[in-house]
Amino acid sequence: MYVIQPAWLDKPGFNPYLSKNYQFWRKRHAAQTILCFTLIPIVELYLLIKLGAVIGGFNTILLVILTGFAGAWLARMQGMVTMLKVRMNLQQGIMPAEELIDGLIILIAGLVLITPGLITDVAGLMLLWPVTRNRFKRFLRKKFDDMQSNGSINITRYP
Repeated sequence: MYVIQPAWLDKPGFNPYLSKNYQFWRKRHAAQTILCFTLIPIVELYLLIKLGAVIGGFNTILLVILTGFAGAWLARMQGMVTMLKVRMNLQQGIMPAEELIDGLIILIAGLVLITPGLITDVAGLMLLWPVTRNRFKRFLRKKFDDMQSNGSINITRYP
Protein backbone atom coordinates (compact mmCIF):
# COMPACT_ATOMS: atom_id res chain seq x y z
CA MET A 1 0.00 0.00 0.00
CA TYR A 2 1.26 3.47 -0.89
CA VAL A 3 0.59 6.74 0.89
CA ILE A 4 1.33 9.90 -1.06
CA GLN A 5 1.41 13.12 0.90
CA PRO A 6 3.07 16.55 0.79
CA ALA A 7 6.58 16.60 2.23
CA TRP A 8 5.75 19.28 4.81
CA LEU A 9 3.37 16.90 6.59
CA ASP A 10 6.34 14.86 7.83
CA LYS A 11 7.79 17.68 9.93
CA PRO A 12 6.83 17.27 13.63
CA GLY A 13 4.86 20.14 15.12
CA PHE A 14 4.32 21.76 11.72
CA ASN A 15 1.01 23.55 11.23
CA PRO A 16 0.45 23.83 7.47
CA TYR A 17 -2.32 26.40 7.83
CA LEU A 18 0.10 28.90 9.36
CA SER A 19 2.74 28.39 6.70
CA LYS A 20 3.42 31.24 4.26
CA ASN A 21 3.84 28.67 1.50
CA TYR A 22 0.38 27.25 2.22
CA GLN A 23 -1.19 30.71 2.21
CA PHE A 24 0.51 31.51 -1.13
CA TRP A 25 -0.75 28.33 -2.78
CA ARG A 26 -4.20 28.77 -1.33
CA LYS A 27 -4.50 32.26 -2.82
CA ARG A 28 -3.02 31.10 -6.13
CA HIS A 29 -5.45 28.19 -6.44
CA ALA A 30 -8.37 30.42 -5.51
CA ALA A 31 -7.42 32.83 -8.29
CA GLN A 32 -7.04 29.99 -10.79
CA THR A 33 -10.42 28.56 -9.82
CA ILE A 34 -12.14 31.92 -10.21
CA LEU A 35 -10.52 32.41 -13.62
CA CYS A 36 -11.49 28.90 -14.67
CA PHE A 37 -15.15 29.34 -13.72
CA THR A 38 -15.47 32.80 -15.26
CA LEU A 39 -13.10 33.03 -18.21
CA ILE A 40 -13.85 29.66 -19.83
CA PRO A 41 -17.66 30.13 -19.83
CA ILE A 42 -17.29 33.64 -21.25
CA VAL A 43 -15.10 32.39 -24.11
CA GLU A 44 -17.44 29.42 -24.67
CA LEU A 45 -20.45 31.72 -24.82
CA TYR A 46 -18.68 34.06 -27.23
CA LEU A 47 -17.80 31.15 -29.54
CA LEU A 48 -21.32 29.75 -29.39
CA ILE A 49 -22.78 33.15 -30.30
CA LYS A 50 -20.36 33.55 -33.21
CA LEU A 51 -21.07 29.99 -34.40
CA GLY A 52 -24.79 30.62 -34.07
CA ALA A 53 -24.45 33.67 -36.32
CA VAL A 54 -22.74 31.54 -38.96
CA ILE A 55 -24.72 28.26 -38.93
CA GLY A 56 -27.88 29.37 -37.12
CA GLY A 57 -29.13 29.10 -33.57
CA PHE A 58 -30.96 25.79 -33.95
CA ASN A 59 -27.96 24.11 -35.58
CA THR A 60 -25.66 25.42 -32.84
CA ILE A 61 -27.90 24.02 -30.10
CA LEU A 62 -28.17 20.73 -32.00
CA LEU A 63 -24.37 20.59 -32.35
CA VAL A 64 -23.87 21.13 -28.61
CA ILE A 65 -26.43 18.43 -27.75
CA LEU A 66 -24.96 15.95 -30.26
CA THR A 67 -21.41 16.46 -29.05
CA GLY A 68 -22.58 15.93 -25.48
CA PHE A 69 -24.26 12.63 -26.34
CA ALA A 70 -21.42 11.48 -28.61
CA GLY A 71 -18.86 12.38 -25.95
CA ALA A 72 -20.76 10.51 -23.25
CA TRP A 73 -21.02 7.46 -25.51
CA LEU A 74 -17.31 7.59 -26.41
CA ALA A 75 -16.36 7.99 -22.74
CA ARG A 76 -18.51 4.99 -21.86
CA MET A 77 -16.92 2.84 -24.58
CA GLN A 78 -13.37 3.86 -23.65
CA GLY A 79 -14.19 3.33 -19.97
CA MET A 80 -15.48 -0.18 -20.62
CA VAL A 81 -12.35 -1.07 -22.61
CA THR A 82 -10.20 0.26 -19.78
CA MET A 83 -12.17 -1.70 -17.18
CA LEU A 84 -11.66 -4.89 -19.19
CA LYS A 85 -7.91 -4.21 -19.21
CA VAL A 86 -7.97 -3.62 -15.45
CA ARG A 87 -9.79 -6.94 -14.89
CA MET A 88 -7.38 -8.83 -17.15
CA ASN A 89 -4.35 -7.39 -15.34
CA LEU A 90 -5.82 -8.16 -11.93
CA GLN A 91 -6.57 -11.74 -12.98
CA GLN A 92 -2.94 -12.11 -14.08
CA GLY A 93 -1.68 -10.62 -10.81
CA ILE A 94 -0.39 -7.42 -12.44
CA MET A 95 -0.99 -4.03 -10.84
CA PRO A 96 -3.11 -2.05 -13.38
CA ALA A 97 -1.50 1.34 -12.68
CA GLU A 98 -1.57 2.61 -16.28
CA GLU A 99 -5.15 1.51 -16.76
CA LEU A 100 -6.25 3.24 -13.57
CA ILE A 101 -4.68 6.48 -14.78
CA ASP A 102 -6.45 5.95 -18.11
CA GLY A 103 -9.72 5.48 -16.23
CA LEU A 104 -9.23 8.73 -14.32
CA ILE A 105 -8.45 10.63 -17.52
CA ILE A 106 -11.49 9.11 -19.25
CA LEU A 107 -13.68 10.15 -16.30
CA ILE A 108 -12.37 13.71 -16.55
CA ALA A 109 -12.92 13.66 -20.32
CA GLY A 110 -16.51 12.50 -19.84
CA LEU A 111 -17.19 15.28 -17.35
CA VAL A 112 -15.67 17.86 -19.68
CA LEU A 113 -17.63 16.53 -22.66
CA ILE A 114 -21.03 16.85 -21.01
CA THR A 115 -20.27 20.50 -20.30
CA PRO A 116 -21.80 22.54 -23.12
CA GLY A 117 -19.31 24.39 -25.28
CA LEU A 118 -16.87 23.96 -28.12
CA ILE A 119 -13.58 24.35 -26.23
CA THR A 120 -14.59 21.82 -23.58
CA ASP A 121 -15.75 19.40 -26.28
CA VAL A 122 -12.41 19.60 -28.09
CA ALA A 123 -10.53 19.16 -24.80
CA GLY A 124 -12.70 16.18 -23.84
CA LEU A 125 -12.31 14.51 -27.23
CA MET A 126 -8.54 14.99 -27.06
CA LEU A 127 -8.50 13.30 -23.65
CA LEU A 128 -10.53 10.40 -25.03
CA TRP A 129 -8.36 9.88 -28.09
CA PRO A 130 -5.70 7.33 -27.04
CA VAL A 131 -2.80 9.14 -28.76
CA THR A 132 -3.32 12.45 -26.97
CA ARG A 133 -4.38 10.69 -23.76
CA ASN A 134 -1.02 8.88 -23.69
CA ARG A 135 0.83 12.16 -24.18
CA PHE A 136 -1.17 13.71 -21.34
CA LYS A 137 -0.44 10.66 -19.21
CA ARG A 138 3.29 11.01 -19.88
CA PHE A 139 3.07 14.70 -18.93
CA LEU A 140 1.32 13.84 -15.67
CA ARG A 141 3.84 11.12 -14.89
CA LYS A 142 6.73 13.53 -15.52
CA LYS A 143 5.16 16.15 -13.25
CA PHE A 144 4.60 13.56 -10.55
CA ASP A 145 8.21 12.34 -10.83
CA ASP A 146 9.49 15.93 -10.64
CA MET A 147 7.40 16.56 -7.53
CA GLN A 148 8.80 13.40 -5.98
CA SER A 149 12.41 14.20 -6.88
CA ASN A 150 12.35 17.78 -5.55
CA GLY A 151 10.79 16.62 -2.29
CA SER A 152 7.41 18.31 -2.52
CA ILE A 153 5.66 14.95 -1.98
CA ASN A 154 6.65 11.80 -0.15
CA ILE A 155 5.64 8.27 -1.00
CA THR A 156 5.47 5.85 1.92
CA ARG A 157 5.26 2.16 1.07
CA TYR A 158 3.63 -0.26 3.47
CA PRO A 159 3.83 -4.07 3.10
